[in-house]
Amino acid sequence: MFLEPVVNSAGFFISLGMDLLEFADRMRKASEEIKEKAPADTFKITSDLLALITSRVINQGVDATGTSFSSYSTNPLPTFFFLPGKLGKKKTTRGDDRQAVSDFRRRYGRDTSYKNWREFHGLQTNHKDFSFTNQMWKNMIVVRTEQGVAENAYSFGSKDDADEKVMGYHQRKYKFLDPNQQELDLVNAANKDRFNKILAKWLKE
Repeated sequence: MFLEPVVNSAGFFISLGMDLLEFADRMRKASEEIKEKAPADTFKITSDLLALITSRVINQGVDATGTSFSSYSTNPLPTFFFLPGKLGKKKTTRGDDRQAVSDFRRRYGRDTSYKNWREFHGLQTNHKDFSFTNQMWKNMIVVRTEQGVAENAYSFGSKDDADEKVMGYHQRKYKFLDPNQQELDLVNAANKDRFNKILAKWLKE
């Protein structure tokens, strides 16, 4: 018995003079390859999604809805606030902390806000990018949360426990790691393309 030629949504022939037994065998092999590659492919797609979100937040300073995050604070702060270890703060200077704070106080006087602290270190202050030393972004990783025959789930985590806590705080307050629709469409298209390429390989004549 032979099947009529059929074109699927990806645009390739799934049968062309192929008998049912051969078609079933090829579909089985395609399914096995899809399952075998699913963990690695899902990891890559999730990593691509993280890269897209990171680029948007750092370069544009907007959330998933396109809304700008709140501006950097101009409220006066005592200079000891900028020392590491205070209120759980991590190191935020590239050299001697106390010397940096002293120089900052001399330059800005009473106007020692967080916005000016960033400006003092040569960082942009036009939009909130959740970056000072950039360590939080550098430490972000894709973490497997579930794996099975039909389910491979990943989430965003960190190589550093302190940075992961900061990520969690920002996510709860700003939802800064939520993807927008365009980013989801891009990774879903990549996933569909992966699936279709495997089918095309096994179902071609």
